[in-house]
Amino acid sequence: STPICSCASLASGSSGRLATESMASSVLSMSVSVILAVGLGLAAVPRAGARAIGFLRATSVAQQDSPDALLDELETALGQGHRVGAESRVQELEMLLLPTFRSLPKLPGDRLDVGATRYMLHRHFVLRRNWNIHAFASGGDAWNSSSPSAVLRHHIGGGEAAADVFERRLVDSRGLTLREAAMLAATLESLVHEELLERLQVALRVTGLKSETALKDRDVELLMAAYMVLYLSRSSASATAKEVSDRLARFKTNPYWDPTRKWLREVRREVVMALPPDAEKNSFVSVAQQLEEASYRYGHYADQECTDLKTELLQYEGSMPGYVPLNKFYGAALHNGSWQFSESQAFLRQSGALDESDPERPSVIIPNWIGLPSNCVAGSKFYSVCCVNECDSLLGKLEQRIAAPEASPASIVELVEQLPSATVVAPRTLPEELIRRLHSIAARHGGRVPLHGRLFYQWLHNAFPRECPFPHLAGATEPLEMNAFEEKTGEKASLEREELAAKLQELESTGFHLSQSSLEVEAAALSQRWSEEEELLVMMHGVSLVEPAHASTLRGAALLFIAVSMMGAMLQTASSARSAASRWSGFVEKPTKMASVLN
Repeated sequence: STPICSCASLASGSSGRLATESMASSVLSMSVSVILAVGLGLAAVPRAGARAIGFLRATSVAQQDSPDALLDELETALGQGHRVGAESRVQELEMLLLPTFRSLPKLPGDRLDVGATRYMLHRHFVLRRNWNIHAFASGGDAWNSSSPSAVLRHHIGGGEAAADVFERRLVDSRGLTLREAAMLAATLESLVHEELLERLQVALRVTGLKSETALKDRDVELLMAAYMVLYLSRSSASATAKEVSDRLARFKTNPYWDPTRKWLREVRREVVMALPPDAEKNSFVSVAQQLEEASYRYGHYADQECTDLKTELLQYEGSMPGYVPLNKFYGAALHNGSWQFSESQAFLRQSGALDESDPERPSVIIPNWIGLPSNCVAGSKFYSVCCVNECDSLLGKLEQRIAAPEASPASIVELVEQLPSATVVAPRTLPEELIRRLHSIAARHGGRVPLHGRLFYQWLHNAFPRECPFPHLAGATEPLEMNAFEEKTGEKASLEREELAAKLQELESTGFHLSQSSLEVEAAALSQRWSEEEELLVMMHGVSLVEPAHASTLRGAALLFIAVSMMGAMLQTASSARSAASRWSGFVEKPTKMASVLN
């Protein structure tokens, strides 16, 4: 999602908490201590069963800690000052997380298991900041599928001792309370803030400016421009002044440059107006506050280009809403100059954006394509800024109204018929076939529809086909950035002009021009595309199931994934820096969507 916009422009949109000077101190030690403390509180003994491949099974709890146990441990490790600040942030985060928390199945003690915790935090950061947190996103796999060895090798390298610390603390894990999950979110925000300060120091170095003295306005603009280059390119701390200067020059040719620069100035103005009267607007601390607010808002600001891409795709939509026939997709690239629609069939298939329910008439699934990693831009060691998943806000509204993990088909129909989207006008009457499908889902679950199951997500895709992605089975897809796809598969991620022409001719020779009425197509498509396989985020209560002997280890591994991924990003940056540099250089050589602005 999101466009790569100009360097000197960054923020807008939602309300973001302004940074304070105290946040800049002792963040790394805090992060390790917090994660260790979180590890003491995490837990799960599942009562797993039925097909829950894509999602964690339910777990049982032997006991629960005092609500303030985690804060007590943080106070012991970091002092009372940290406890006061953290507790203040946690209260706000608890309120923000509460609607999703209420809608998720719970373990005894009103706790969430690891898959549900990871899912809730992923949803939170996407909706609030449009941050796709690497440690929380599923990436096409099961929410509980990550192994400890993969995480430790990638992030920590030889840190076997750190791995042992987490293993010991995760043996008796019991899941997370709402407060503990909020503390984990607060810790992540602190780590992101620390990274911002590090990036700002690099920007100072490459511009030759000093943090000890107040800067002139033009110096601040230059500093923010350099910061934005580092942010968008995910550059490492070793970036040179020449590299930043060259990229900045390319940014200035981008049509998004001037609007973004204007937007960033507006954010800067708002932050400066909120400063105390005697504060220096161009001090290092003040500029850090301005950039932090900008980074909070940038994700939603940058989503405008995603909206533009979706609008363009809708022009080529076929008879089925939300689907673009592949021949029209390639035709737009070949004849209309929409070069961003040139991904290869293999790339689209692996990414989960290609519908081949009718092999002779493959189509691109609009919301799945919009959500591809190749449409992400900017970000950090912890997150990427991607296109907004419009279904998240729709589901969030249902969660808020239902405030439970499951609901009756009738209540869901009533709510959805009153729920508008960017392309759906409400109120409306849902098709009988769609209502029948909802009752079929409920019949599989004792008369109620689990809100966080694959079948209900599939139902939402059919109710809002232009906003809600088609939910593939866990592990069936592997969305990758274009360079990563080519390195892993040896296949091309995008087609050149001659290849597009040949592919278009092949597609149009296989019957794409056969016509059917819209109703015939829609009825046939719903039947063809509907898959009866269920996957639950958490197994619903009331079923006594036997846990495999190795499930405890897997559960501990998933808990370890959440915590260690955050710590590892601070302990080892070389791998992520090399990856970002490779992706960015790939974008420069072969433009892909938003990143093309560098050219």
